[in-house]
Amino acid sequence: MQHIISTKDLKLSKNENEYLEKKLNSLDRIVQTFGDSVRMNVNLERETRHHEKGEIYLAEIILYLPQKKLVVKCEADTISNAIDEAKHTLHLQIKEFKERQVDKNRNQNNA
Repeated sequence: MQHIISTKDLKLSKNENEYLEKKLNSLDRIVQTFGDSVRMNVNLERETRHHEKGEIYLAEIILYLPQKKLVVKCEADTISNAIDEAKHTLHLQIKEFKERQVDKNRNQNNA
């Protein structure tokens, strides 16, 4: 699967980049059943302007499947926590989408 990673107002360290790749690779295994046309855009940014204290990190993952586009946005106090939350939420959305596809196929076969 193709990953397109962009950042805004932050620079990922080598460790953070490796961490992100590890998390994205775990999603690759889940979506490989959808074929080679799957794409993923990952947008990471640091927000500080509208918060009174501390930095807030935003992780947005957009997954383009053959029949659907899944979008997840998560905020956290660290970039790794934002990545974890986004990956977990996207994993649940993919699982739910797959289950709906299986149910849809079963209903068509039974009709």
